[in-house]
Amino acid sequence: MSAPYQVGIVIPAGGRGTRFGGATLKQYLDLAGEPIIVRALRTALAAKSVCAVVVAAQKTEFAHLAGLVEIHGIADPRLVLTEGGAERYESVAKGLVHPALDAADVILVHDAVRPLASTSLFDRVAAEASVHGAVVPTIPVVDTLKRIGSDGVIIETIDRSVVRRAQTPQGFRADILRRIYSEALSAGDQVTDCSSLCERAGITVHVVEGEERNIKVTSPTDMIVAEALFLQGDS
Repeated sequence: MSAPYQVGIVIPAGGRGTRFGGATLKQYLDLAGEPIIVRALRTALAAKSVCAVVVAAQKTEFAHLAGLVEIHGIADPRLVLTEGGAERYESVAKGLVHPALDAADVILVHDAVRPLASTSLFDRVAAEASVHGAVVPTIPVVDTLKRIGSDGVIIETIDRSVVRRAQTPQGFRADILRRIYSEALSAGDQVTDCSSLCERAGITVHVVEGEERNIKVTSPTDMIVAEALFLQGDS
């Protein structure tokens, strides 16, 4: 069943993945037979009421990415490429102005290297964003957290019940997301998390339950974990 709003999705994929290392960009690494980004795109396209999925990538990667889309059978007129920036926020900003998103009432921003997010998570975030304006999926913190000083000495133990780990897709009403990015670019702000811009602008950000499987692949160890989780399935 379609939702009473149109959903646009921006996937910033312009980063060079320097923390991962290796010659292949991490979004193109193989995860159980398919590149990480292909799995992320497949899920995004399967979400409800999606009018466009805009991938902001390096222009030199366009041909490679288009080839992967065709080879893996996810060629879709709703999937478009646009040139990204050197930093994540630049890629998001460039994706937002693509005309394919003009009809979107809600815009989700999703990491290209989160290949295991479920379609239902996309749908829940979009639904809540249409109501609340800004929504982030989060999961509890299980480790003990310590705040330390510049001298490397522990100052205090942080109550982990009041903190969460943020995930993507993060969802926003289109007018809100465009406004906060326009204001941030004008002010020269550089942030890695869209919801942080909402916080700075005084916009209330709501949370929905995230997914433990929805890990971000930023290191070789993450890749091992992602493959194990994929093979495990939803059990």
